[in-house]
Formats: sequence, C-alpha cells, structure tokens
Amino acid sequence: MMSEYPRREIFYRQCLNSQRQSNESDIQYSQRMHWREAIHKECGIDPEDVTFVVKRLERTGFISEVTGAFFGYAGGEYVPTESFKRFMEYLSLHPFNKAS
Repeated sequence: MMSEYPRREIFYRQCLNSQRQSNESDIQYSQRMHWREAIHKECGIDPEDVTFVVKRLERTGFISEVTGAFFGYAGGEYVPTESFKRFMEYLSLHPFNKAS
C-alpha cells in the first residue's frame, strides 16, 4: 500500500500544477498534464507498466478514464474527478497546511 504513495503523489501533483483551461477537452487536458511521463521519470517505472499503475490509482475514485468516441482516441487517458477536487480543497483548508 505504501509503495503506491509516490505514484499517487506524482499524479496528484501533476493535476494540481496543470489547471484545466476552459476550452480544453478531457483528452487535451489529460495529455497536457504529462503525468505518465512524470510517473515513469520520478518512480523509475517502465512505460509499459504505467498503465497498470494508473488502473490501481483509478480504484481510489480520484481519477477516471476518458470515455467516448473521439476521432483517433483509443483510450488510456485519465482526468481527476470532482471527488479529487473536493478532497484537495478540503486539504487546503485543513490546519496542518497552515503550519510552517
């Protein structure tokens, strides 16, 4: 369980650092986040294994796979859910964030 923490942290950090633009589709937003590359680079996970890691992250309910019929889209892109956004908002208000 704890071995998954760095991978989650990287995905969450990428989400927080890549604010969605108003005219972006889910696919464009997910691709711009570059979170797959971040997981590979920062955790040393083979690119072929990143999908396995992402599926495990999806179980948290904080990310969801982009679905739909989009030209040239074969799947495998993920975006943060509203639950993730609410959780991050809650954490930003928590007293432990105010401690220095």
